[in-house]
Amino acid sequence: MHATDRMAAAPKAARIGTMTIMRRLYLQLSLQTIELLVMQRGDAAQA
Repeated sequence: MHATDRMAAAPKAARIGTMTIMRRLYLQLSLQTIELLVMQRGDAAQA
């Protein structure tokens, strides 16, 4: 096999990879949402 040869991932591996990426993005988005809510409450408390 040469370095320039490419192979597609098996369907199961592709699904697992996609789900892993989506899970990480969802976790990141939910953490950012919580952070923004806390920041907004902090601003309201200071006003």
